[in-house]
Amino acid sequence: MPEGDTIHTVARVMRPDLEGQVVVLLEVHQRPCAWAEGSRATSVEAVGKHLVITLEGAFGVRTLRVHLGMKGSWHRYRPGEVWPRPASGRRALIATAEWLFVCFGPKEVAVGEAFSGDTAGAARARAVGHLGPDLLAGVAAGQGVFAARDAVERARHPGLAAMAVADVLLTQTVASGIGNVYKSETLFLERVDPWYPIGALDDARLLAIYERAATLMKVNVEAGGWRTTTRVTASDDVPAAERYWVYRRARHPCRVCGALVRSRLQGPMARMTYWCPKCQVHGKVAGSKTAF
Repeated sequence: MPEGDTIHTVARVMRPDLEGQVVVLLEVHQRPCAWAEGSRATSVEAVGKHLVITLEGAFGVRTLRVHLGMKGSWHRYRPGEVWPRPASGRRALIATAEWLFVCFGPKEVAVGEAFSGDTAGAARARAVGHLGPDLLAGVAAGQGVFAARDAVERARHPGLAAMAVADVLLTQTVASGIGNVYKSETLFLERVDPWYPIGALDDARLLAIYERAATLMKVNVEAGGWRTTTRVTASDDVPAAERYWVYRRARHPCRVCGALVRSRLQGPMARMTYWCPKCQVHGKVAGSKTAF
């Protein structure tokens, strides 16, 4: 499942060939959007796991928001180029005179409404206003990571106090961008039991968790962003099994203590969690952490 770092990479790749260009065709669920013809794509931004394309034209300002979900992906083609995937599988298409950007299999595609006197920033804010702070905010502009403290404040909502920390990490209204890989890897590196209630963590430890997740994703973005990894750099040519500490390593020895890594479905979304029962003792928060 693409996580925040992958979507930031998608935005970075699409931006030079789409931002500022005239749109000749926009399709959503294979239906042409006549209003978009002749508009201009003024921004291509990643916010958490969502890609937001802002369009401006005679209609004002509107957004195209795409959440890839588990199986979605973007592809770029030249006009007339043969697509390796069946066109019947497309769910969004945005075309300029030079390029076609096609999205297959996303979880969600949504077009925002236009409001009188709207600005691009306001339209984009409406499109992703339901999300928590993007942990990678500012990376594309070279400003680093600065959203972790905001995430901690949101995680202190009384309604979340009894929730397991792993479930809160996946809650995109608290902080956007963390998916199943970074959930498991971050909690291992911070030596936190995935089922530990978030309300029992002090602010310093919770901040360290969100900062760790942000740092892991930031390193991936800056190294290319296409191959998710937490243990080695994305540029290292190693098998997938060597890229992680615990993710997808159930029944393999922990790289730190040698105990067998465990896995179990967790939370309302029944997502798989991976953890080391010795490094992440049930019901406890360890004092030592793994250096990164």
